[in-house]
Amino acid sequence: APVEADKPDQTVEAVTARLTESVQQMDPSIPQIFEKDIDINSSPARSFLTKGQAQKDLLESTGATVVVRGIYHAPHMPVNDPKDVLHLHIEAATKESLDKAVEEIERIMKEEKSPTTFSAKVLADLPEELIHKAKGKIVGPGGQFVKYIQRKANCRVQLRGRGSGYKEGLDYVEADEPLHLHVVAPNEEALESGTKQCEDLLKHVRTEMNKMLPPPPSGQNRHPPPPPSSYQPPPPPGAPTVYQPPPPPPPGTAPPPPGTQP
Repeated sequence: APVEADKPDQTVEAVTARLTESVQQMDPSIPQIFEKDIDINSSPARSFLTKGQAQKDLLESTGATVVVRGIYHAPHMPVNDPKDVLHLHIEAATKESLDKAVEEIERIMKEEKSPTTFSAKVLADLPEELIHKAKGKIVGPGGQFVKYIQRKANCRVQLRGRGSGYKEGLDYVEADEPLHLHVVAPNEEALESGTKQCEDLLKHVRTEMNKMLPPPPSGQNRHPPPPPSSYQPPPPPGAPTVYQPPPPPPPGTAPPPPGTQP
């Protein structure tokens, strides 16, 4: 019986790879591009992965370029072409770089839906008039402060809430809750370390930003001093006795007439 020849792989990625290989054979100076698409439409991590900062972090850590393509489709919406749904398109100059980016993206997606993930919120606790100026102070230039905590504590940190600029949910809006750092970690130890570093960061930010508040009116302190204590230390030995008038009578009690004996 005749043996059927294997059918060639007709996927878009396979065809693109073969075309690229053919072009390179004709002109070796043309660099090879490694590509892959990852569907994030139904992933809880899509809000994070579609942020520009997340794509910058992936570029810095893996060397791969990540581009968001397609649009979000709700479960009940029909899909005519799989390429229409929300997905990430990854391009890299080497296969190692591509594999590293894919591994990192899959880790993030798994972390978001894993039931063993630990998370915590650390409130910024800033005056309302300073919230709109707080984002850059908290995340640092290019997100460097948050990236440092993520690397050191093996966790993921995201500024969320009102004034964060982080949009989430189906409505793609800021969460209606106070500004905070949201910490996600794979274990309790990493969560504790990340939370402690976030608390230290926010404490420093509060100290610096409170200096931006306008000075209080003249003669007033921003924080009033505690009430004076009624305790008076005893006079030193040998000090002259100073006459102290008797305390006033209780309210409603008439003083004795002048000249009478109490």
